[in-house]
Amino acid sequence: MIAEPLGNQEGLGVLGFCYAPYHFVYDMSFPVMVQLYDESEVFQFPVVVVIDKNMPREGILSEVDEEENIELCRYKTNNITVAVYDANLTPLDASISYGCFSERCLLGSTINGTLISRAPACLNGYLYVQADGFTSKKQLFSSATERRAEVIIDKEYPVTVSIQSGGKPLRNTALVTFTSGERVRSLLLPDFTAINLSEGFYNITVYAYENSSINIPATTKNECRDMPQRGLSGFFGATRRECFDVQIPATTIDHALIGGGVGEQYFLESQLASGNLILTVGELPKPTSLAELQTNYEAFDGLRVDAEFKP
Repeated sequence: MIAEPLGNQEGLGVLGFCYAPYHFVYDMSFPVMVQLYDESEVFQFPVVVVIDKNMPREGILSEVDEEENIELCRYKTNNITVAVYDANLTPLDASISYGCFSERCLLGSTINGTLISRAPACLNGYLYVQADGFTSKKQLFSSATERRAEVIIDKEYPVTVSIQSGGKPLRNTALVTFTSGERVRSLLLPDFTAINLSEGFYNITVYAYENSSINIPATTKNECRDMPQRGLSGFFGATRRECFDVQIPATTIDHALIGGGVGEQYFLESQLASGNLILTVGELPKPTSLAELQTNYEAFDGLRVDAEFKP
């Protein structure tokens, strides 16, 4: 793209300036990092600048209509029957709710394991089943086309969790997470050692920490920006260079990763009934620097967790 400058023609040079008009239409986009900081804190976030045909793109503002409250629970038109059992097909007393869109209606409680109730007509709604001592369950059910549902829920067992690392009991802080489908259960040892689990397949994650005093020193980063000049020169695009310091304060890491790992295992009811779960995890050297701490986090993905139940 070439523009013809104005001001160097005969008779115009006496004005003392020259400028070049750019009659081009262009689109462009580029990221901008915005930083807000004071003496102790730095907050930053990115935005994208979009130029559309030489003009800044403007966001389209529109009003958001609030969802109309349909109140489906007022229109329980369909008769349904819900039967609830445990894993041994023993009828259970449980509380039943039905969810459709954003509405959730309490249908009632089972008697001898069965509830006969009316529910709003809905396709692809969900039954929500809750019973004391059992895992809550959410089951797909279309009350508009189905009339009966059978729900099996799993009994929960109180389990005491302990951790072995390097051939000896782990006495340090450990975060343990059990994930089974949409259910996530966590506990923080040694403050809490008991957790309720039901039969099923679990992903197990353990992070073991030890007290630390790793210091991240304060740093100062110098950044420079091109700012428009004041006056007539700025009108024609002249800029000046401005530089400033961004200070990042010192930080102390109180807890450092020293072990853990990930594992997968299916827990049977007979195992959970024993009540004691021992997790064997990998061990990492105690880091004394930020580089060593980073090395431990990189090595964590290679550590495994083994689970064993004992009476």
